[in-house]
Amino acid sequence: AGQADAVLQVMRVLPLLLLPWTTWGYGDGSPSCLTPVHQDSVHAADPSDGDGGYAVSWTDGVLSITPRQASQPRAFRGFLVTLPTGVEPCAVPHNTKRVDGEDCTQGISALTHTNDHPRTQWEVQVTCKSASDCGDAASAVLMVDAYGDWYNISVTRTGFPGPCDSVPALLTKDSIKSLARDLRAGDNRLVRTEVNEALVEEKISDVVELLQALSVDGLQKPALAALASAITRRTAPVVGAHPSHHLIIRMVEQLPSQAAGSDAAEILYRLAGQGATTAAAVDALTKAFLNRKARPSLRMFAAAGLGAAAASREVGDKLAATEGLVEELVQVVNSGVVTCPRPSCNPPSYISRAAMFPDDWLDRAEKQHGKMKWVMPWGALEALRSLASTPTVAERLSGAEVIRSDLCFLQISPDMLESAAAEGIVKTLDIDCKVALQSNRTATRTEL
Repeated sequence: AGQADAVLQVMRVLPLLLLPWTTWGYGDGSPSCLTPVHQDSVHAADPSDGDGGYAVSWTDGVLSITPRQASQPRAFRGFLVTLPTGVEPCAVPHNTKRVDGEDCTQGISALTHTNDHPRTQWEVQVTCKSASDCGDAASAVLMVDAYGDWYNISVTRTGFPGPCDSVPALLTKDSIKSLARDLRAGDNRLVRTEVNEALVEEKISDVVELLQALSVDGLQKPALAALASAITRRTAPVVGAHPSHHLIIRMVEQLPSQAAGSDAAEILYRLAGQGATTAAAVDALTKAFLNRKARPSLRMFAAAGLGAAAASREVGDKLAATEGLVEELVQVVNSGVVTCPRPSCNPPSYISRAAMFPDDWLDRAEKQHGKMKWVMPWGALEALRSLASTPTVAERLSGAEVIRSDLCFLQISPDMLESAAAEGIVKTLDIDCKVALQSNRTATRTEL
């Protein structure tokens, strides 16, 4: 096929409970500009015979795939399209990204797409930037099912329409990482706690450029600059819902991503802290936190983001009524308290994990510590700090001896992030820590 080949891959769909590797392998879209086969792929090395029950066609510059009549096509949720030099996307399905794999060389431009909601038809409109730039081009469609088989279907298109009005802003997996990094403004810790004004000022222009790529509808730079300043400095609420709304949509799309999910959750946490969130973002953060298979830093920022969003009474009441959420938050908080044996404690007692293990302090943790489970209690504490103001959660927490004493242990944690969050809950619930810490506690940790 060569550089002039346009490759469209229709990827598999199967519930994540049945195939936990699906998100890892294709949740971020295709890792390759050429085929679905790479070193970590579950797919066969060669395509299978047939077309998977789909037909591919070109119509007025639109590449589309549709199920054949009287066939039973396999479900799919995405594609891979490689474009020859000079050809650009003009209209693409929601959540399309550029592929940045190692084999995307020599002028190859590739697009990929994933979606949690399978459809039976996809359309991608492409155009030629300049009539002199684009010659004949061919497309090859790679249809992939969930069991290792894939289908290579080719169709040829001669020429392309003229330039479209605008080229959609497309992101890569690295776009989200870069934005999260620039928002930390030189602070390499997992959770940024201080603002270096000189470094923030230096990074603002980079943040604005990334926001332009992550937003849509031709937002003007002044609006993006205001948004960049608000979420980088964290000193003022976000002004204007328009730019933040589009950024929130993009970050919600990325939460299931293995590569960018933690960074997306951190950005949503920052936005919520500045008063910018949506019902869809709250739902997505809740789902991300409750997923015990997710990366610990993702769950941590998801919980902290829920805490920030719950500053709204309406959101707080909704979260308080969410089945299993408060119980899971309490369980994560419980994990921040450990047994202190002799001779460190005589008699044996309980103690905050940070006091027992000086290396496990979140306020010192860096990005590489995001895979460690001990980073999660702070996020859960932040969520409970907000939810403790709701009557139903306050009643449940106040009536549970274990969580009361755990909050008191965490209030005196040497980790400043944990201690500040726990102190806020202790004050809200008016817990007498002298009584709570003197309670006769057994080694059996009961759940709420």
